[in-house]
Amino acid sequence: ELTVYGVDVAFHGAGLNYGSKEEILNSIKMIKKSKKKVTEKNIEKYFYTKGIPNPDLMIRTGNTNRLSNFLLWQSAYAELFFSKKLWPDFDETQLHKAFEWYSQRERRFGRTSAQLASKVMSEAV
Repeated sequence: ELTVYGVDVAFHGAGLNYGSKEEILNSIKMIKKSKKKVTEKNIEKYFYTKGIPNPDLMIRTGNTNRLSNFLLWQSAYAELFFSKKLWPDFDETQLHKAFEWYSQRERRFGRTSAQLASKVMSEAV
């Protein structure tokens, strides 16, 4: 872990043969097999990525503006940074650009700015 532009950064990654749609379907099959109720918590319980935190920042290289069936569920509230650089050319300078861009983002997690402001105000009281 490190801090860049005031943002705590942890890198999680591994090479794996992975498809997000398959992961979601497999999770639902496992829930039905266990006769449990289909809930967000139970779906996530059977994910291949169980125990790995959801990403806050997804970086996509190669001038491609899509997720390509990668962490579809887990990236629901991730900030998406798209780079024109191909992966082999994506260097430390490019990574710092992504971190700088991310540090300027307002993390709302599905809320509006006004909802965030009212939550902060109510917590301060």
